[in-house]
Amino acid sequence: MPPHRALIVGWRGGVGQALVGLLAAHPTGQRLARHLDALLLLDRMPGGTPPAALAAARVLPPQAVGDGEALARLLTEHRIDQVVEVADVDTAALSAVCAERGVDLVTASIHRKDVAPSAALTMVGAQWALPDRRPDVGRVSHLVAAGTNPGIVNALALAAIADLARRTGAPPTVDGVAACGLHVTERDTTAGAGDVGDAFPMSWSPEHALEELLEPCAMYATGGDLRALEHRPPERLYAARCGAGEVAAMVVPHEEVVTLGWRFPAVESAFFYAIPDAAQAALWRHPDRAPADWPLRRLYPPHETRLSGSDRVGALLVSRRHGELWTGFETSVAEGARFATNATLLQTSTGVLAGWSLLGMRRGVHLVEELDWREYLALAESVLGPRQVHLAPAAPDRAVTDRAVTNRAAADRAAADRAAAHRAAADCAAATGRPDAATRRRAAG
Repeated sequence: MPPHRALIVGWRGGVGQALVGLLAAHPTGQRLARHLDALLLLDRMPGGTPPAALAAARVLPPQAVGDGEALARLLTEHRIDQVVEVADVDTAALSAVCAERGVDLVTASIHRKDVAPSAALTMVGAQWALPDRRPDVGRVSHLVAAGTNPGIVNALALAAIADLARRTGAPPTVDGVAACGLHVTERDTTAGAGDVGDAFPMSWSPEHALEELLEPCAMYATGGDLRALEHRPPERLYAARCGAGEVAAMVVPHEEVVTLGWRFPAVESAFFYAIPDAAQAALWRHPDRAPADWPLRRLYPPHETRLSGSDRVGALLVSRRHGELWTGFETSVAEGARFATNATLLQTSTGVLAGWSLLGMRRGVHLVEELDWREYLALAESVLGPRQVHLAPAAPDRAVTDRAVTNRAAADRAAADRAAAHRAAADCAAATGRPDAATRRRAAG
């Protein structure tokens, strides 16, 4: 591997701090760091000192890189050939600037600032990375959405297909294993010390979490289309396997649902997210509070160090003939503490580290599921430990809509919100360019 000059954008954030911790203290991170001639650390917030073990690291003066000109100057001035983005920066704009200067790029997720306001911002923004929509960036390597979800879970989805095929003797394809659902499930039990009061507590950026959780429509993919449910994510819970058992979780719009739904149009794809109990309770107490109006509590160092719990995340494969197979990782808060982070951010930074280690293996804009998933997961396992695999051969092949369970918020709000939900579903369908089911039925007469 030739030496590189790398720039981490957003190093003071939760994922950035965890990633720097891995580079300094974990063998997989140290191996990558040894191939860096320079490691430049950039954030819009001042302060911070990199670990002494990272001899090549240098903190740049604080600066936001929202405009392309500022980033372009930095890339040229410091002769950067790799950018690692773990901040809130427009992915399309960042990719364009890096491509123009021949710089490789890896990002933790997909952020779009130029998407017109709609009821489906997360899903519409993620469509930028689809093979039939992504830009041509030439010979550079741009791996986008390489965190946990999206990222690790995309590789786990492919692993789930291979695992079920091996256990049943079926061909290792979605048709071979008779798949009807390929989902992402997560159960986060991270908790801080003491009462959270009226705040929204979250194990990763609470601002971004609220943006996703409070979108007007819960959404999933089916038949190659994006489908809007007639409620917001917190207003109904769904039963989904996450590990050996099931959890009651929200259906949340997310990038990996878009990309997995595009790759596997014959199956349903959804993100079932069971957030920390205190966070779920807060959403139910204040169902009409806007994201900007929430007081926030960050359940990760240095904001909070007295933490407990774990984060379990993985891929759920549902088969018409073979039940369900779940594969994924469960990471404890204690494991995260070894690198001065929590479980959730350790997982996300691990995904970025694995993607960074494979940067250059593929040219153009690409996703984790387009890499060698076995090699990618081997790197993730070097940090998170062996992935779990749970097979439930007697589990029924339930569709997303058949998994709904009753909750108090849904019951209390159902009547008042039904008309608004119908309008929101129509808005979601209009934003994605695809009619919702009710609209199609009306059009058919």
